[in-house]
Amino acid sequence: MVYFAPINPILFLQKMIFLMVYIFVEFYTIKFFLLPYFQNYQLNHTIGLIFTIYWLFISLTWLKSYFHVSWLDAGSVKNEIKRLSLIFNQNVLENKLKNLTLCQKCGIHKPNRSHHCSHCKRCYIRFDHHCPSVGNCIAYRNAQPFALYLSYGSIILFSTSLVSFFAPYFESPIQVSLARSIAVLIGLCAFALSLFAYNTLSSLMNDQTTLERLYRLKTGHNVQGEDLKPFWGNSPFIWIIPHSPSMNGLIWSKSVSLGNQNIL
Repeated sequence: MVYFAPINPILFLQKMIFLMVYIFVEFYTIKFFLLPYFQNYQLNHTIGLIFTIYWLFISLTWLKSYFHVSWLDAGSVKNEIKRLSLIFNQNVLENKLKNLTLCQKCGIHKPNRSHHCSHCKRCYIRFDHHCPSVGNCIAYRNAQPFALYLSYGSIILFSTSLVSFFAPYFESPIQVSLARSIAVLIGLCAFALSLFAYNTLSSLMNDQTTLERLYRLKTGHNVQGEDLKPFWGNSPFIWIIPHSPSMNGLIWSKSVSLGNQNIL
């Protein structure tokens, strides 16, 4: 069952920010680097073909991660309960949730490691933070896509910065100078984004959210790590592909015990 993220005019504009940046970077790279390699017979088409395949992979993968991060539900408690309600009747499910604390803001049962977001008006499992840049919360269901969103975003920007120095489209000194100035600017953005990517990947591998990391720094409490397989999957081949966890958030957070059953 697919559930979408909350939407309002402000959140919609936030969701579109990086999509517009993505479209600009795609246009810039394709027009000034890729197309000239196939339009000019004097250039090496092999280089153009290799870079095109590479560019398609990172671009489409980033787009998939963007869809997960900005437009799909981040792991709200309400929707995780809906997923479980497909296999349990209401009375059984309420009995399993009755020992959980109720959220004072939205009145829903609060599982372990959940937090209420004042922007989205929802409680989220493994809440990390609300990210205005993507117009959505970062929580249980989009933690791995968000890490890849930042990682592939920095790779795309680094690649665009690099090819700007060698773009065959530019010939005059003024064009070359402008292209290299843009390359430096994009490179700085890529470096900044890569720092965020590293920090996010590190936190995810340690199974620690931003809130929990701040809490540990203040109190010295070290949050115990959970199983990371639901985030990354069992095969290394899918680690680099953005996807939602394979386990229901209520089960993963140990808020609901289902024995040996694995409920998606």
